[in-house]
Order: sequence, then structure tokens, then C-alpha cells
Amino acid sequence: AYPDTVEGSMLLFTKNGMVKRTATADFRVRGKRIAAIGLKEKDALLRVLPADARSILLVTEQGMSIRFAADSVPETGRAASGVLGVKLEPKDQVLFAEQVDDEGELITISDRGFGKRSFLFDYEVQGRNGKGVKTFDFKKNGTNGTRLAYVGVVTEPFSLLVLQRHGTST
Repeated sequence: AYPDTVEGSMLLFTKNGMVKRTATADFRVRGKRIAAIGLKEKDALLRVLPADARSILLVTEQGMSIRFAADSVPETGRAASGVLGVKLEPKDQVLFAEQVDDEGELITISDRGFGKRSFLFDYEVQGRNGKGVKTFDFKKNGTNGTRLAYVGVVTEPFSLLVLQRHGTST
């Protein structure tokens, strides 16, 4: 749906962990090009979602995650940059941003093909702007990977096929 037909607000997420809530009415302008978010250097827009009452889950490439209340993100104007959702370690970035409730599972797969399933209700809602909790534990020698390659939420059973670089299917 387009911003001129939807009431409420939009959530914008960046790779550097910023989260922004803006009223859809702020996007009702006549100009062809408008700024939707103020990005800092080396940051990029990751995802845009219509805001609802569910909590927000962010997962980083280094396997950290944080879940916080959606209403903890204040509504700001179009050109603002937003607020920090997660504190990142150097060379880490947000890979996944979604609004979730307690139903379903989080699927994480590393760059070496190792996967993990965890229940969403195990991710407790906490305050935003924290480091979060470890979602995926990487071995120091890198045998199970060095970063996450895929993160997804599953609410209904389905099959997932992982084709590894050397041709093995899992």
C-alpha cells in the first residue's frame, strides 16, 4: 500500500543499528524526491515496515540479537536519523530487522552452512540501545562460520534446503 492510503507510521531500519518511526502522513508531499531518513556516513537503509504493536527483533551478522518494544521508538520527522536500536561491535552490522510476537521460530544460518532454530518466546523484550544477547555462537577457529548469512522467522512449517558451495545439499 502507498503512504497516501495508509494511516499510522513506518519503521525504517539501517545496517548500523538505527531505527526510525515516521508518520506515513509525512510522506504525503508533492516533490518527486524526498529524504526518508538522515543516514550517517557508511550507513545504509536495510528495511522499511509498516509499524504495528508487536516488538522489534534485530539480529547482527556476528550473531547478536536484541528484542525491544516497538513503542520505545519515538516518532520523528522525515529527515531525522532515528534512534539507536542496537549497539554494534566494530565490523558488525544489522542483517535482520522484523516485528515479531512470541509465536514462531528464528532460523539462523552461518556462512559455513551451520544452522540453528530457536523459539521467539526465548527472546525476552528488553530496552533498546543495548548489545543484546548471543543468538548464534561462533567457534573461535571459525569451523562453524564467521558471520551469519541468513536469518528468518518461521511461523508455519516448511522445508529449507541449503546448497553448500561444494555441492552438498542439507
